[in-house]
Amino acid sequence: MPTTYSDLLRFAKQATSENSGTWGQILNTNTLEILEDAISRVATVSATGSGDLTLSTQNGDVDQARCPVLKFTGTPTANRNVIIPALDKFYIVHNACSAAFSMIIKIGAGATVSFAQNERGIVYSDGTDVHLVARVNANGEVSNVFDNAITSTKIQDNAVVTNKINNLAVTSGKLADDSVATSKLQNLAVTDPKVNSDVYTKARQIPLNSQSTNYTFALTDAGGHVLHPASDTTPRTFTIPANSSVAFPVGSAITIVNMNGAGAITLTINSDSLALIGSSTTGTVTMQTNSLATILKVGATSWVVSGVNVV
Repeated sequence: MPTTYSDLLRFAKQATSENSGTWGQILNTNTLEILEDAISRVATVSATGSGDLTLSTQNGDVDQARCPVLKFTGTPTANRNVIIPALDKFYIVHNACSAAFSMIIKIGAGATVSFAQNERGIVYSDGTDVHLVARVNANGEVSNVFDNAITSTKIQDNAVVTNKINNLAVTSGKLADDSVATSKLQNLAVTDPKVNSDVYTKARQIPLNSQSTNYTFALTDAGGHVLHPASDTTPRTFTIPANSSVAFPVGSAITIVNMNGAGAITLTINSDSLALIGSSTTGTVTMQTNSLATILKVGATSWVVSGVNVV
């Protein structure tokens, strides 16, 4: 019986008692060396010109179609069909051509996969069609790992939770200006059920700072409210510090609540100016029991105050 060849990679299969005296040479050259090609060889294929480009196939000898990596070079003048054998096989493909034309991997009339200039990727053949596994575009970005490989049904509910994201892992410095635009958010993509209720709760709350003694406002009070409780019937002085000592940003606002039954609050300011809206009063104002006021910084050293039961 003469030598036959394997179906997929065309290795030589010598018959019993065949090739006496040369059997080892044929094994080395026609099987082992081309097995190495099938595992590791990069086939550099010139794609210069146009028309179909059929990879070479040789039984028991070096060929292009056996190699796992196909690197296309040269200067094609059109997109080129690259015809591979109608066999089970995978390839790593690299279109390294110097002209902007695509290499289209195909088997006869079956499904094809196209690689533009400078694209790389992995494909496999089932003997009829060519299927894309992964693609890397010209910028080195993985642009496709199977079509629609990651879908909502493949991500379990609650699979991504806060304890799986490092604290401060996403910072403003890692988001380019305007990188999240309205055009990138589908309509109704963010809905009430998709935002934890705590997010709304914290956004609606005004932080509380309860004080039952004389008090000087701190930067942490901005955007919150300072409460003088009813249980403290002693008159108190609440002081706005000078800009030179505590530089509140312009636009800072603090609400003061003097509960019913609490002692009066004298609201004063150090060196800078405080004006009571709706009157000519400046400097120091009094918050009577059961009153509410908001102070707002309107300039580097200027504050205004407005409220109920404030004189």
